[in-house]
Amino acid sequence: MLRRLMDTLAKGVGKHAPNVSRSLHAMAQFGLVTLIKKGRNGTPQATFEHLFP
Repeated sequence: MLRRLMDTLAKGVGKHAPNVSRSLHAMAQFGLVTLIKKGRNGTPQATFEHLFP
């Protein structure tokens, strides 16, 4: 599932899947998203509704 999600996101933003994955992990380190793990797969979930007021 994560692989399919990464491919879909990568296609949508015009980047390679490894770059999207790296960006999501960096965003998780800053607390912008949470990666919910299910076995080897994970799903990113936004932790904020709006980043800017």
